[in-house]
Amino acid sequence: MKLRHLQLWEPIREKVQIAQKTVKYTSAEKLLDGFRALLAGAQGLVEINQRVRADPALQTAFGRTGCAEQSVVPDTLDACTAKNVEQMQPALESIYRCHGRG
Repeated sequence: MKLRHLQLWEPIREKVQIAQKTVKYTSAEKLLDGFRALLAGAQGLVEINQRVRADPALQTAFGRTGCAEQSVVPDTLDACTAKNVEQMQPALESIYRCHGRG
């Protein structure tokens, strides 16, 4: 809930545009699902179904009602280009400037 309140993911949602069709979840939501899996203690993206999809409380805490299938999150990462990496750099810099202590 704290991350949602801080709108921590907004710079990524606004600045990173991955060329990938949206069936049920946007590219930014799929990246967030991967991030949530890591926060939940996953050792890899293959644990998304076990750690994130299976936990309704975790879904609610992030303001979501569902989660992308674990197989589509790596597809989103595979669809990233050098341009997406360039887009991610100012997004992460923005997050660091707003919330970092450095």
